[in-house]
Amino acid sequence: MSKRYELFKVKTEKFFIDCEFAEYIAKNNSLLRINSGGGFLIKRKSQYPNLSKVLNGKQRSDIANHLVQTIYSSFIKDLYEELYLYLKGILFEIAIFKHWDAERLIGDNNVDVKAKEIINVSTYDDVVNIVIEKIFRSLEEERRTIKLLNKIKNKLGIIIPNSIVESAMPYLDLRHVLTHNDGYPDDFFMKKYQSVFNLPSNRKKLRLYHKTVNDAFEKITILVKTIDDDLMNRGLIK
Repeated sequence: MSKRYELFKVKTEKFFIDCEFAEYIAKNNSLLRINSGGGFLIKRKSQYPNLSKVLNGKQRSDIANHLVQTIYSSFIKDLYEELYLYLKGILFEIAIFKHWDAERLIGDNNVDVKAKEIINVSTYDDVVNIVIEKIFRSLEEERRTIKLLNKIKNKLGIIIPNSIVESAMPYLDLRHVLTHNDGYPDDFFMKKYQSVFNLPSNRKKLRLYHKTVNDAFEKITILVKTIDDDLMNRGLIK
């Protein structure tokens, strides 16, 4: 297990705890009271003037459920970001220790490093970091996450069973829907993942469930662990 994988695990596990805490609040929303005993007591309306207006009856339940959906959505986005940071980190580490051919790392990604960018940094590591940042910016232009993953696999010669990639892809592509479509599935998502998420034909905004975030956590973690094991076994990362 590499240090970068350990960091991925620590951060994503904390994010998942956020999901569980939000679920607890939603399931026990009756504990949310203004000036009443027990539970999450809010004693001063002046501190939370807007919150105090909705902590009654159905409104209380609605606001708690909205919190859950917001945290779930953030979790899916965070999983993607942590995968992205992991991939960028291992590419940087491999480049720094020159474990891989520079031409293969850069590949067909056009990287233009200006002279002043080099002058403004003080170490070789800083120069490599600039190059890796530029490579990932060009990779980000890929509209589908699968293309980004395939390019990283090809650059580093990573062997991943197709079943592991396919299991993670619905949740990585879900991040795109949540980020760019405000949770409304586009044509691609509807056609490819209708059965995975039981999507309604009228394209209503996606509702996220505990199973959704739990499966996302499990599948994406397995993907990262598989990549990590492959690179560790070949001595490319520590």
